[in-house]
Amino acid sequence: MSGCSLLSEDPAGMTASAAVALNRGGPLGTTLTETLMQLSTGDATAAITRYAGLSTSCHTFTATVSGSQITFTTTPLDFPSLGDGTVAARIVASFEGIGTVAAEDVVIVRRGGTLILLSNAGSSSVDSGLTVSSARTSLQKVAARW
Repeated sequence: MSGCSLLSEDPAGMTASAAVALNRGGPLGTTLTETLMQLSTGDATAAITRYAGLSTSCHTFTATVSGSQITFTTTPLDFPSLGDGTVAARIVASFEGIGTVAAEDVVIVRRGGTLILLSNAGSSSVDSGLTVSSARTSLQKVAARW
């Protein structure tokens, strides 16, 4: 997102990336996205440390999406510690005069040199239980592979 550099720029040292998205419930349903980024362990550690500032450095920002200006508010998300480091935040998008139009859980988990970026977004609310179970499943898949 252009209003928050932590969300719009890839971490330094990234050598590979792959993403997959699952949409449930049509255009206003849940969209769950998993992205894996491969880095050196040092670069992954630096990246998760940088992401730890997400709810502070990107607490409130605006971005233009499909020609409309949207205000985003980022807050820390209570989340279990997974892997070698975990960062979790809730991002709420709103239009002035309309209110909340979307909510998203953003979770970054580090395991060695792999970063798992998980996004669980919905039209006005998010099932954080799905976010937790999806993050655990993603970490299990990464642990089995690397």
